[in-house]
Amino acid sequence: MKHLFVLFVFILTSSCKVENNKINKTYNLDTTVVQTDKNQTELQKSKVQKTDRGKKYSDTTQIDYLKNQKILDILKILPLESMESWKWPQKDRIKTVEFIEKNNYLIDTTQAYHKFKYIKPNTLGIQVVDGFWTLSIFNLTSIKSIVITNDIVGDGKDIHTYIFNGDSLEPIEFKKVFSNGLENILKKRSESCRLELEDNYFTFDFDFSDPNLVKFKSWGIEKDEHHNCFKGNVLEFEINKTKESFELRKTYWNKN
Repeated sequence: MKHLFVLFVFILTSSCKVENNKINKTYNLDTTVVQTDKNQTELQKSKVQKTDRGKKYSDTTQIDYLKNQKILDILKILPLESMESWKWPQKDRIKTVEFIEKNNYLIDTTQAYHKFKYIKPNTLGIQVVDGFWTLSIFNLTSIKSIVITNDIVGDGKDIHTYIFNGDSLEPIEFKKVFSNGLENILKKRSESCRLELEDNYFTFDFDFSDPNLVKFKSWGIEKDEHHNCFKGNVLEFEINKTKESFELRKTYWNKN
């Protein structure tokens, strides 16, 4: 895997730039026209016919296309860098979305790999072998949104942030979306406390599932042991649609 945990450290510190934002690219919805593979279509039709005869597949996921159209449109145009650990090709993503558009469900061929675990208008999660990948959108206007992907694997989390303008994606720096990021948790900004935070980066989980709130939570930072350096072990951010970013709402201790 190209992205090591040290890259994740750079992503979340306010003094460093997010890797994906070094790329001055726009990912456009209009360019995602791919011909559907005839053999795959026939295979899908065969599975649909078997399902129609009453034989249910255990890996069939019901998906309301119209209800989830925006997040599925974004899924089609995401760059591969946002799913670096498993690299789901764009042409295959487009075929998947086209199948959902026609049938309002998806048949996953394998249970442990590339399995849709949930999908909502604002977030979706896909199991990838022993990892997990999420896509979340936070609406700023009826058209414009903040888009966040999180590639969760054994050696860390690879987070990418974008602005969606209705038909295209533009990378944006993580520190512009979450002012100062994890450094908001520091009570003291001494070198020893910064090193303590750095040592605990891998213990943070990121919850992007709420359409307005985001939580950064550490399972490794404890009040009894770390209260001298930290204000808490949970950071809660709320979206500010006017500023097109998230603002720190509160910091608190949660018992692990």
